[in-house]
This record gives sequence, structure tokens and C-alpha cells, in this order.
Amino acid sequence: MEIKLKPCPFCGSAATMDDTELYYVVQGKYGHACLGVTCGNKDCGAQVSAYNHTGGPLSYETMAEAAAEKWNRRA
Repeated sequence: MEIKLKPCPFCGSAATMDDTELYYVVQGKYGHACLGVTCGNKDCGAQVSAYNHTGGPLSYETMAEAAAEKWNRRA
């Protein structure tokens, strides 16, 4: 599955998604997790997060799609 992220709506830089390993570490520790998309320009700082409010684990792919949808709606 390939998730496409639009450029940052504020500065035009490429965006990055939180990595898979971090997602599963946090989910394993707390039972649920969030996944974020961040502008690649450290001086910009734009970001969005998708939160898992189901009370149970969700796959990285499911959360990545939700985070990408939120980010791409902003652009």
C-alpha cells in the first residue's frame, strides 16, 4: 500500500509520516496509539495527527490512511 501525501500547505515542503516501528511501540505500551504527518521543513512545523479512539489496536495501514486523509484535506 502506498500512501501519498500532498506537499505542506504552508511552505510547500514534502511531508513525512511517523514510522511503523514507533507506531507499534506506542500501541504496545498504551493499547492504542496515534499517527502523525509532519512537514519535512523543521522551520515550518506543520503537523496533523490521527488518533485511535477504538480502545483496541488498529493496524499501521489503517491509521496511516486516516492521517494522510487529514493531512491531504488541509493542502
